[in-house]
Amino acid sequence: MDLLDFDAGPLYFDDPIAPEVTALINEASNLYPEPEAEALLLRAEELAPRHLEVIVALYRYYFYQTRLDAADIIADKALAISGDGIGYPADWRELTVEQVKAGLESAATAARFWLLSLKAKAVLALRQQRIADALAMLGKLADVDERDRLGVRPLIEVAQIRASGNIVVVDFAAHSI
Repeated sequence: MDLLDFDAGPLYFDDPIAPEVTALINEASNLYPEPEAEALLLRAEELAPRHLEVIVALYRYYFYQTRLDAADIIADKALAISGDGIGYPADWRELTVEQVKAGLESAATAARFWLLSLKAKAVLALRQQRIADALAMLGKLADVDERDRLGVRPLIEVAQIRASGNIVVVDFAAHSI
């Protein structure tokens, strides 16, 4: 299956969002890295708890603040929200190739967002030295992405090197949702 062979649909930031929520996200962006930015993003989440634009903003805030546990919680929310609409299981371990194909056929951009959210969780696991978890997530992605369109194979190599005890420096910022 080729994850780039799909008709593009609406993206998460194309979904309607209240102007007040957009203003909160923009203000938080202008205040970054100040702590007040988090309060604004949390207020945006209160107002639009299932809007992926808010979820992505929160994820990026926590990721770049290196608050990896908080970023992981938000990545879980991204998986749950995007997976709900395309019939993906709540537990990523249960995802099958058939479900990925069905998701790509019914809502390709949502399916790709879900897959990229799982990749983001794997990157968090790598950064937190949870190598076995990272390898499991990356392995799942490799199983459904035969042509490595999501670029997980280099991350698998990094995880395997880390598992062997060798030190590798990687710019994980390029692997964010």
